[in-house]
Amino acid sequence: MNNLNMKIDKKDTDILWEIFRNSRVSLSEISKKVNLPKPTIKYRIDQLKKKGVLRKTYSVFNRELFHFTGYEVFIKLQGIPEESEQKAIEKIKKNPFVVWFVRLSGRFNFLCAIFTRNSAQFLQAYDEIKSAFDPYVRELALNLRVKSRRYPYPFFKGKSIQRNYPTPSSENIVLSEKQIKILALLSDNSQTHIIDIARKAKLSEKTVRTHIAYFEKEGIILRHTAELDPTRV
Repeated sequence: MNNLNMKIDKKDTDILWEIFRNSRVSLSEISKKVNLPKPTIKYRIDQLKKKGVLRKTYSVFNRELFHFTGYEVFIKLQGIPEESEQKAIEKIKKNPFVVWFVRLSGRFNFLCAIFTRNSAQFLQAYDEIKSAFDPYVRELALNLRVKSRRYPYPFFKGKSIQRNYPTPSSENIVLSEKQIKILALLSDNSQTHIIDIARKAKLSEKTVRTHIAYFEKEGIILRHTAELDPTRV
Protein backbone atom coordinates (compact mmCIF):
# COMPACT_ATOMS: atom_id res chain seq x y z
CA MET A 1 0.00 0.00 0.00
CA ASN A 2 1.31 3.45 -0.79
CA ASN A 3 1.00 6.83 0.87
CA LEU A 4 -2.10 7.65 -1.17
CA ASN A 5 -4.10 5.20 0.90
CA MET A 6 -6.34 6.71 3.53
CA LYS A 7 -8.35 5.57 6.49
CA ILE A 8 -12.06 6.12 6.27
CA ASP A 9 -14.42 6.26 9.23
CA LYS A 10 -18.14 5.57 9.48
CA LYS A 11 -19.03 9.09 8.31
CA ASP A 12 -16.91 8.65 5.17
CA THR A 13 -18.55 5.30 4.55
CA ASP A 14 -22.02 6.80 4.97
CA ILE A 15 -21.16 9.60 2.55
CA LEU A 16 -19.82 7.12 -0.02
CA TRP A 17 -22.97 5.03 0.36
CA GLU A 18 -25.26 7.96 -0.38
CA ILE A 19 -23.23 8.82 -3.48
CA PHE A 20 -23.03 5.18 -4.56
CA ARG A 21 -26.78 4.67 -4.34
CA ASN A 22 -27.53 7.97 -6.12
CA SER A 23 -24.60 10.06 -7.28
CA ARG A 24 -26.83 13.03 -8.14
CA VAL A 25 -27.74 13.43 -4.48
CA SER A 26 -27.23 16.99 -3.21
CA LEU A 27 -24.93 18.03 -0.37
CA SER A 28 -28.03 19.09 1.57
CA GLU A 29 -29.54 15.62 1.30
CA ILE A 30 -26.28 13.94 2.34
CA SER A 31 -26.01 16.37 5.23
CA LYS A 32 -29.41 15.32 6.54
CA LYS A 33 -28.61 11.62 6.20
CA VAL A 34 -25.18 11.60 7.87
CA ASN A 35 -25.74 14.50 10.28
CA LEU A 36 -22.78 16.63 9.21
CA PRO A 37 -22.72 20.25 7.92
CA LYS A 38 -22.44 20.76 4.15
CA PRO A 39 -18.89 22.28 4.25
CA THR A 40 -17.69 19.17 6.11
CA ILE A 41 -19.43 16.90 3.60
CA LYS A 42 -17.77 18.74 0.70
CA TYR A 43 -14.34 18.58 2.34
CA ARG A 44 -14.65 14.83 2.96
CA ILE A 45 -15.81 14.20 -0.61
CA ASP A 46 -12.89 16.24 -1.97
CA GLN A 47 -10.47 14.19 0.14
CA LEU A 48 -12.04 10.91 -1.01
CA LYS A 49 -11.60 12.04 -4.62
CA LYS A 50 -8.07 13.32 -4.05
CA LYS A 51 -6.96 10.03 -2.53
CA GLY A 52 -8.61 8.02 -5.32
CA VAL A 53 -11.22 6.26 -3.16
CA LEU A 54 -14.04 7.98 -5.05
CA ARG A 55 -12.80 7.53 -8.61
CA LYS A 56 -15.74 8.88 -10.62
CA THR A 57 -19.49 9.26 -10.72
CA TYR A 58 -21.53 8.26 -13.74
CA SER A 59 -25.02 7.46 -14.97
CA VAL A 60 -25.78 3.98 -16.28
CA PHE A 61 -28.11 3.88 -19.25
CA ASN A 62 -29.95 0.88 -20.65
CA ARG A 63 -27.79 -0.08 -23.62
CA GLU A 64 -30.04 -2.99 -24.55
CA LEU A 65 -32.69 -0.50 -25.65
CA PHE A 66 -30.26 0.61 -28.35
CA HIS A 67 -29.23 -2.92 -29.37
CA PHE A 68 -25.82 -2.99 -27.74
CA THR A 69 -24.23 -6.30 -26.75
CA GLY A 70 -21.95 -6.46 -23.73
CA TYR A 71 -18.67 -8.35 -23.49
CA GLU A 72 -16.24 -8.76 -20.63
CA VAL A 73 -12.55 -9.25 -21.41
CA PHE A 74 -10.38 -10.60 -18.59
CA ILE A 75 -6.69 -9.76 -19.02
CA LYS A 76 -3.67 -11.49 -17.49
CA LEU A 77 -0.27 -9.81 -17.90
CA GLN A 78 3.29 -10.77 -17.10
CA GLY A 79 6.40 -8.65 -16.74
CA ILE A 80 4.92 -5.35 -17.90
CA PRO A 81 6.78 -2.20 -16.71
CA GLU A 82 4.66 0.22 -14.70
CA GLU A 83 5.03 3.02 -17.27
CA SER A 84 3.99 0.77 -20.16
CA GLU A 85 1.01 -0.49 -18.17
CA GLN A 86 -0.21 3.04 -17.45
CA LYS A 87 0.11 4.08 -21.11
CA ALA A 88 -1.85 1.01 -22.18
CA ILE A 89 -4.61 1.70 -19.64
CA GLU A 90 -4.98 5.30 -20.79
CA LYS A 91 -5.14 4.21 -24.43
CA ILE A 92 -7.79 1.57 -23.76
CA LYS A 93 -9.96 3.92 -21.70
CA LYS A 94 -10.17 6.27 -24.69
CA ASN A 95 -11.77 3.57 -26.85
CA PRO A 96 -15.41 4.61 -27.44
CA PHE A 97 -16.67 1.05 -26.93
CA VAL A 98 -14.95 0.51 -23.56
CA VAL A 99 -17.36 1.43 -20.77
CA TRP A 100 -15.60 -0.05 -17.75
CA PHE A 101 -11.98 -0.91 -16.97
CA VAL A 102 -10.93 -2.07 -13.52
CA ARG A 103 -7.98 -3.73 -11.81
CA LEU A 104 -8.55 -7.18 -10.33
CA SER A 105 -6.83 -9.38 -7.79
CA GLY A 106 -6.32 -13.08 -8.36
CA ARG A 107 -5.85 -14.90 -11.65
CA PHE A 108 -6.41 -11.87 -13.90
CA ASN A 109 -5.02 -8.34 -13.66
CA PHE A 110 -7.83 -6.39 -15.36
CA LEU A 111 -11.45 -6.60 -16.43
CA CYS A 112 -12.57 -4.59 -19.43
CA ALA A 113 -16.28 -4.21 -20.31
CA ILE A 114 -17.09 -3.55 -23.96
CA PHE A 115 -20.47 -2.65 -25.45
CA THR A 116 -20.87 -2.70 -29.24
CA ARG A 117 -23.67 -2.88 -31.80
CA ASN A 118 -21.95 -5.28 -34.18
CA SER A 119 -19.07 -7.77 -34.40
CA ALA A 120 -16.82 -5.37 -36.32
CA GLN A 121 -16.93 -2.84 -33.48
CA PHE A 122 -16.18 -5.56 -30.95
CA LEU A 123 -13.19 -6.87 -32.91
CA GLN A 124 -11.85 -3.33 -33.22
CA ALA A 125 -11.98 -2.84 -29.44
CA TYR A 126 -10.69 -6.34 -28.69
CA ASP A 127 -7.70 -5.96 -31.04
CA GLU A 128 -6.85 -2.59 -29.49
CA ILE A 129 -6.77 -4.15 -26.01
CA LYS A 130 -4.39 -6.87 -27.19
CA SER A 131 -2.10 -4.48 -29.05
CA ALA A 132 -2.02 -1.98 -26.16
CA PHE A 133 -0.57 -4.59 -23.78
CA ASP A 134 1.55 -6.43 -26.35
CA PRO A 135 3.92 -8.25 -25.75
CA TYR A 136 2.99 -8.71 -22.08
CA VAL A 137 -0.36 -10.49 -22.54
CA ARG A 138 -0.29 -14.01 -21.14
CA GLU A 139 -4.01 -14.79 -21.21
CA LEU A 140 -7.27 -13.25 -22.40
CA ALA A 141 -10.67 -14.65 -21.44
CA LEU A 142 -13.90 -13.50 -23.02
CA ASN A 143 -17.36 -13.53 -21.44
CA LEU A 144 -20.59 -12.65 -23.25
CA ARG A 145 -22.61 -10.49 -20.88
CA VAL A 146 -26.11 -11.93 -20.63
CA LYS A 147 -26.89 -11.11 -17.03
CA SER A 148 -24.67 -9.25 -14.59
CA ARG A 149 -24.50 -8.89 -10.85
CA ARG A 150 -22.80 -6.02 -9.10
CA TYR A 151 -20.83 -7.15 -6.09
CA PRO A 152 -20.80 -4.88 -3.02
CA TYR A 153 -17.76 -2.96 -1.89
CA PRO A 154 -16.20 -4.33 1.35
CA PHE A 155 -16.96 -1.17 3.35
CA PHE A 156 -20.72 -1.43 2.59
CA LYS A 157 -21.35 -4.51 4.73
CA GLY A 158 -24.99 -4.90 5.65
CA LYS A 159 -26.15 -2.36 3.06
CA SER A 160 -28.19 -3.28 0.00
CA ILE A 161 -30.21 -1.57 -2.71
CA GLN A 162 -33.47 -2.94 -4.04
CA ARG A 163 -33.85 -1.79 -7.62
CA ASN A 164 -37.01 -2.13 -9.68
CA TYR A 165 -36.28 -0.76 -13.10
CA PRO A 166 -39.26 0.51 -15.13
CA THR A 167 -40.29 -1.30 -18.30
CA PRO A 168 -39.87 1.02 -21.30
CA SER A 169 -43.16 1.99 -22.95
CA SER A 170 -41.59 1.39 -26.35
CA GLU A 171 -38.83 -0.81 -27.74
CA ASN A 172 -38.17 1.71 -30.52
CA ILE A 173 -36.94 4.70 -28.57
CA VAL A 174 -35.38 7.35 -30.76
CA LEU A 175 -33.34 10.09 -29.12
CA SER A 176 -32.51 13.50 -30.49
CA GLU A 177 -28.96 14.79 -30.77
CA LYS A 178 -29.57 17.02 -27.73
CA GLN A 179 -30.84 14.09 -25.65
CA ILE A 180 -27.81 12.01 -26.61
CA LYS A 181 -25.59 14.90 -25.53
CA ILE A 182 -27.25 14.93 -22.10
CA LEU A 183 -26.76 11.17 -21.73
CA ALA A 184 -23.10 11.49 -22.76
CA LEU A 185 -22.48 14.19 -20.15
CA LEU A 186 -24.16 12.18 -17.39
CA SER A 187 -22.34 9.00 -18.41
CA ASP A 188 -19.04 10.84 -18.09
CA ASN A 189 -19.92 12.58 -14.82
CA SER A 190 -23.32 12.11 -13.24
CA GLN A 191 -22.67 14.99 -10.84
CA THR A 192 -22.54 17.50 -13.69
CA HIS A 193 -24.73 20.42 -12.63
CA ILE A 194 -27.95 21.13 -14.51
CA ILE A 195 -26.60 24.59 -15.40
CA ASP A 196 -23.48 23.08 -17.01
CA ILE A 197 -25.52 20.44 -18.87
CA ALA A 198 -27.86 23.14 -20.19
CA ARG A 199 -24.92 25.26 -21.36
CA LYS A 200 -23.10 22.39 -23.08
CA ALA A 201 -26.26 20.96 -24.66
CA LYS A 202 -27.52 24.46 -25.58
CA LEU A 203 -30.85 23.91 -23.85
CA SER A 204 -32.76 25.59 -21.05
CA GLU A 205 -32.39 24.23 -17.51
CA LYS A 206 -36.10 23.34 -17.47
CA THR A 207 -35.74 21.32 -20.68
CA VAL A 208 -32.73 19.45 -19.29
CA ARG A 209 -34.65 18.55 -16.12
CA THR A 210 -37.58 17.35 -18.24
CA HIS A 211 -35.31 15.15 -20.36
CA ILE A 212 -33.57 13.60 -17.34
CA ALA A 213 -36.93 12.86 -15.70
CA TYR A 214 -38.04 11.21 -18.95
CA PHE A 215 -34.86 9.10 -19.11
CA GLU A 216 -35.43 7.87 -15.55
CA LYS A 217 -39.15 7.19 -16.03
CA GLU A 218 -38.63 5.24 -19.25
CA GLY A 219 -35.75 3.17 -17.88
CA ILE A 220 -33.27 4.73 -20.31
CA ILE A 221 -31.15 5.77 -17.33
CA LEU A 222 -31.01 2.86 -14.89
CA ARG A 223 -29.13 4.52 -12.06
CA HIS A 224 -26.72 7.27 -11.05
CA THR A 225 -23.84 5.72 -9.18
CA ALA A 226 -20.11 5.86 -8.39
CA GLU A 227 -16.97 3.90 -9.11
CA LEU A 228 -14.90 3.39 -5.97
CA ASP A 229 -11.42 1.97 -5.40
CA PRO A 230 -11.31 -0.16 -2.22
CA THR A 231 -7.55 -0.71 -2.69
CA ARG A 232 -7.05 2.96 -1.70
CA VAL A 233 -8.57 2.35 1.73
